[in-house]
This record gives sequence, C-alpha cells and structure tokens, in this order.
Amino acid sequence: MAIAFASLRSLRQGARTHLCRAAGLLFAAALLSACQTDGSANGGSATADADKVRGSLIVTDQTLGLTDEDRRVALSAEFRALERTPAGAAISWSNPQTEHSGEVLPGPAYQVNAQRCRDYTHTVTAGGEPMRFQATACRAPEGDWLIVT
Repeated sequence: MAIAFASLRSLRQGARTHLCRAAGLLFAAALLSACQTDGSANGGSATADADKVRGSLIVTDQTLGLTDEDRRVALSAEFRALERTPAGAAISWSNPQTEHSGEVLPGPAYQVNAQRCRDYTHTVTAGGEPMRFQATACRAPEGDWLIVT
C-alpha cells in the first residue's frame, strides 16, 4: 500500500511538473509573438501610424522648423500615445539626423457620444526652447485620430 501511495504521489508531482512546463512554454511563446514587428518600435509601420493622426499642430506649425521625417516620427508618437499608452506614460521620439525630439503625454480616455477621446500634451524641442502643444483628439470609426482642439 505504501508503494502504491508513493507511486501515486510521484505521478501527481510529475504531472504537475509537466503542466508547469507547458504553461511556461505557452507564456514564453505569447511573449515572443508579441515581439514580432515590421521594424518600428510599436509593432506597426511608423508611416502608417503617422497617417492615422489628422489635424495635428505638429504638421501645421511651420515655425518649428521640423523636417518631413521629424513630422512623421512625431505623428507616429502621437498615434501610439493616443491609441495604446496609459494616461501619464510619455512616448518619446527623436530624429538623430536633425537632433529634434519630443514627448507625447496622453491623458485619460473618455467618451464623447460614441467616440473615444483623449487630451494630450506634445512637447517638441527643435533648435532651442521646448514648445508645448495641448490638444484633444477623438478616434474616428475607421481608426484615425482627429484633433478637435
């Protein structure tokens, strides 16, 4: 009887070990699959992300002296901040070729009618003092973020 009980305990421990290994492998596979990207830091194309922000002051303010590449990287950061960044967590961007940089700080998401909206601050440093822009963006049904203020 003691041998049968010891064998049963050994079987349970072996099954538990295999179950833990399987769970660990599944967790590792999930983490690795989340790391697959197409070259941008957020898992999507930075150009495609930049195309999903409409009406940003970063594009319209010509006094900043931003290049097209600066704008593309800045708009991509705005999209990432608005789309999937927790409130209060900053998304930084920089262009080493121009030494221009910035930071997008999103606020909490809220609903206006059927649209998800967020207030945010975008600070841009381009050849001097940082410039701060504050805006509100709402997500359109097709996934673009429209700057409304």
